[in-house]
Amino acid sequence: MPIVIGDLSGIGQGIQTAGSALARGLEQRAQNRLLNQQRSALDTALEGADLQTQEGQQDFLRKTTQAGIPMKDSLGILDRAIKQQQASKQAFAIDDPDELAGLFQRLGVPQDQAGDYAQLYANLSQGGRTQFANMFIDRLQRGDFGPDRKVTLQDLAPREFEPGGPADVEAEEEQFVYPEVDMFEGLVPKEKVQMQKELFNANAKEFNEISQKIKGLKSDAIRVDQLERYNNSGRLPEGLERLNINWKTGDIRFPALANAETQAFVKTINDFTVKAKDTFGARVTNFELGAFLRRLPTLANSAEGRRAIIAQMNAMNDLDRLYYDSLKEVYDNYGLRGIDIQKAEQIAEQLRAPKEEALKQKVRDASMAQDIFDARSKAPEGKIVAQSPDGRIVYIWRDQEEKATAGGYRIL
Repeated sequence: MPIVIGDLSGIGQGIQTAGSALARGLEQRAQNRLLNQQRSALDTALEGADLQTQEGQQDFLRKTTQAGIPMKDSLGILDRAIKQQQASKQAFAIDDPDELAGLFQRLGVPQDQAGDYAQLYANLSQGGRTQFANMFIDRLQRGDFGPDRKVTLQDLAPREFEPGGPADVEAEEEQFVYPEVDMFEGLVPKEKVQMQKELFNANAKEFNEISQKIKGLKSDAIRVDQLERYNNSGRLPEGLERLNINWKTGDIRFPALANAETQAFVKTINDFTVKAKDTFGARVTNFELGAFLRRLPTLANSAEGRRAIIAQMNAMNDLDRLYYDSLKEVYDNYGLRGIDIQKAEQIAEQLRAPKEEALKQKVRDASMAQDIFDARSKAPEGKIVAQSPDGRIVYIWRDQEEKATAGGYRIL
C-alpha cells in the first residue's frame, strides 16, 4: 500500500536544515585546514630565523604573506617573537661556567649535572645557547629537576651581590588596606535591599564604562608599542625616501613605493584617528580632531621627534591606566552593591597615590623632552636652547652661554 504524504513542508525544512549543517561542516573543515596550513607556515618562518635583524624580519613577513596570513596578524606575531628571542638571548648572561653551574644548582639541578650543563653551554654558539635556554626552562617547568615550579626567564638572569645580602632583594610594597564601608547603617532589611538595587544600577553603568576605558587603553598601549618598534626598525623613510611623504599631513604620497613597516606605521596612526572619532562622537569638530592628531607622530617627524612623542604617549597611557585600574580594583573589592561612586573615587585615589606622583613626573619629563626637542629643531642661527630659572624654555646667544649659566640658566 503506497504511503501518501499530505504536507511536504516538513521534509523540505528537514532537507534545508541538513543542507545548512553540511555546509557549515564543510566550511569549518576548510577553515581548520587553512589554520593548520598557516600554523605550519608560521613554524617554518620562525624556525632558525634571527628576528633581531632587518633581513630576518623581512624574510619572516615575506613567508607569512605568501602563506596568506594577514599583514596585521603577521606583525603582531613578529613583535611577540622578537621579544621572546630577545629574552631568550638574555636568559643566561653569565659567561663564567662556575657561576653558571652555581645558578643551575640554585634552581634545583643536581651538582654533577649542573657542572656538565655549564660546560656545554659555554661551548655553544649563540643560536645553540638560545635553544639550550628554551630546553632548560621547559625541563624546569615540567619538574624534571625536582618539584614543579613556576619559572620565568627573569629567574635565570644573573644575580648581583653586595656585602650584606643580594642586591636584587627589594622590600615588598606595602599592601593597601581597604577601609570598612557601611552604606546601610541604620537601614531596615527592606530599605537595605532597595539601596543595594539602586547602588547596583548606578555602579553597573560606571563599571562598564571603566572596563571599556581599560580595554581601549590596552589597545592604545599595543598600538604605541607598534609605533615604537617601527620607529626603531630603521625602516621608516630617511633621505631621498622622505620625498614620498606629504610634509603637511605626514601621509605617504605613493603607498606602492613604501615598505611594509612604513605602511604599517601609517595604518597604526589611522587606527588612532578612528579612535578619536569614536571618542569625540559623531559631532566631532575639525578643531577637536586636529588637537588630537597633533599629539600623534607622523612620517614628517624625524626618528628622534617621533621617539619624543611616543614617550609622551606611553607616559599618558600609564597614568590613565593607573586611574581606571584603581577604580576597577575598588569595585572588585566592595562589589557593585557595597559602595557608591563618590566613596569609590575617594578610596581609588588613596589606592593609586603611592604610584601616581611618579607617573605624573614621568608625564612631565616626557612633555619636557618633547618641548626641548621642538625648541632645538626651531632654534635660530647662533642661538641655543636653555631653561630659565623660572622653568621656561628660552633661546640664548651661543657666546652668552657661560654668563647665562652663572645666572641660573640650564643649557638643554
